[in-house]
Amino acid sequence: MTTFRIQRTRKAPVPTTQKVGQNTWNDLFKSMKKGHWFIVTKANYSRVSMAASTHIKGKYRLYKHPTRKDCFVFAIKEN
Repeated sequence: MTTFRIQRTRKAPVPTTQKVGQNTWNDLFKSMKKGHWFIVTKANYSRVSMAASTHIKGKYRLYKHPTRKDCFVFAIKEN
C-alpha cells in the first residue's frame, strides 16, 4: 500500500490548469461602458464570445462587421 505524506504547514500549490485569462477578460469587460466597442478577428471570435457569455451575459452585441470580411464588432449595449 502507498503511503501519503500530508502537508499541514504550507498552502497547496496553485493548479496549472486554472483559468489564467479569466481575470483579464473580466477586467476588460468591466472597464467598458455603454457604447464602447472593439473589432474581433474571425480567429478570436469563439474566445471572445465564450468570455462575454461567461462574464456579461446578454449585455453585449457581437455581430459581423459591415465592411471588413473576416471581422466582427463587439459592442456593449448596457452598463
